[in-house]
Amino acid sequence: MKDNKTSNNLTKHVETARSVVDGLIESLGWIELNYRCERQCDWDEVCYTPSWGPSPMGMFEPGSHNGGFGTHFDESRQRLVINNELQCIKISNLMANRRH
Repeated sequence: MKDNKTSNNLTKHVETARSVVDGLIESLGWIELNYRCERQCDWDEVCYTPSWGPSPMGMFEPGSHNGGFGTHFDESRQRLVINNELQCIKISNLMANRRH
């Protein structure tokens, strides 16, 4: 009986933690962990996740007004933001930009 009660308590704690994390991901607008590009990338492409700082596509600073690959300037927020959409990008483009 005790093992069953312990198991039920653990299950409730895991479900509560999962719900809290899911709520945080949604409220922050984070991309789900099982991300995918809208279209299936070609054989010579990868699904690129835009991000801040150093990346294969260059260095972008959050305080900048100059949007780069995977970012844009949001007029309503008056700041550079990361695009929500994932993009298929050619591996050759990644290799050409690897020194940035």
